[in-house]
Amino acid sequence: EWMPALNVTVAGENGPPTDLNGDDKTDAVDIQLIINAILGLGTLGAAADVNGDGLVNATDLQTVINAALGL
Repeated sequence: EWMPALNVTVAGENGPPTDLNGDDKTDAVDIQLIINAILGLGTLGAAADVNGDGLVNATDLQTVINAALGL
């Protein structure tokens, strides 16, 4: 089944930092990095708290997914 690419521009100065791997796009890789952080895997540390509320949880995941989808 064909799936469109989700590579979009990362959030700007007014949005949270959603390009977690530094490749200048927010995509499935960044979504996986957030999932890994929620599960206690990976090394994102504080960068996984994309909305700055002091927690790494589903809200951060939703923020990255929205950015990947251009929402």
